[in-house]
Amino acid sequence: MIFDKGRGITVILQGLNLGSAVNASGGRNFFGTFDQYWHGRFADWLNSTFQSKTSTLAERMDPARKRGNMPIDSRTLRPKEWKPTCIKAYPRRHLTLNAVGLSGPGFPALLDRGEWQQRTQPFLISVAAESEDPAGITAELDELSETLLAQKHGFRAPFVLVLNVTCPNLGTHSQAKVMVQAYAGLESLEAVRVPILLNLSVLVTPAAAAGIADHGACYGFCLTNTIPFGRLPERIDWEGLFGSVTSPLHAFGGGGLSGPPLLPLVEEWLKDFRANHSETFPIIAGGGVFSVEDALRLLRAGADAISLGTVAMYHPFRVQPIIQAVNQFCLVRDRREQNT
Repeated sequence: MIFDKGRGITVILQGLNLGSAVNASGGRNFFGTFDQYWHGRFADWLNSTFQSKTSTLAERMDPARKRGNMPIDSRTLRPKEWKPTCIKAYPRRHLTLNAVGLSGPGFPALLDRGEWQQRTQPFLISVAAESEDPAGITAELDELSETLLAQKHGFRAPFVLVLNVTCPNLGTHSQAKVMVQAYAGLESLEAVRVPILLNLSVLVTPAAAAGIADHGACYGFCLTNTIPFGRLPERIDWEGLFGSVTSPLHAFGGGGLSGPPLLPLVEEWLKDFRANHSETFPIIAGGGVFSVEDALRLLRAGADAISLGTVAMYHPFRVQPIIQAVNQFCLVRDRREQNT
């Protein structure tokens, strides 16, 4: 796929080839090393593009002060708990509810480790602001941009920034607030002079997303973030899934859902956006992808590339076959489109 703004053939942004398969934010922790999550020892991510876990500017490693809900080892960045209490896993139904709360050491500390700088292939760095108001977002992301610019010369490979404006673990925001956060964030991160993608949820309507797509600094979307517990009750049977209309992670703010219920929502969103707004604006789509056919559903609905997340935890040996099928589908599609 070419991620060229205004085109949507594969994923090449400003000549930077991101390929057709990406791990979802959080799927491979901050640096993608195999030992950071237990399932990382089994999932084969060959021929896919790495995306980091989302980081905020400031450290979020103090659950007692509501700054991140998952205790993390400050040296290894691995969860301290074998089964983190802020994550509920339901393997038989492929469901996960997480309220990790963007736990992490903060963006400057991650940069100082030098691991991103040593990567040799294009990759994505996911970031988020904690503030809700435009002034706070601008202050946070201006500082993050300055920190990144100071070390940008040390990166061996080009990278893309992913601005996460829909993380349910920072609070459930209205669409209007998401729009404000997106515009403020794009204005700040534009200074880094790299392509920027927005991590959106299907709760942001295709029409609203089309408005954001018009911003000159927005090169594409990553869709979808997790769904905040309790939202879209007409489409998600929360009580049927969890036995109650109260989240099992209520103490942590409710959390966000990933798994099969998201797949039809993403498929419908893509079809709407492609039919009514843009046939070419680049979109990396995921949510509930557990098989080759799931991935192909989203590609046929209009996704340019696929992101994989929870499947790596429950069925790590499916990751590589899905990546291979996605890459083959996109190769054939792109050749066909280039010849028309």
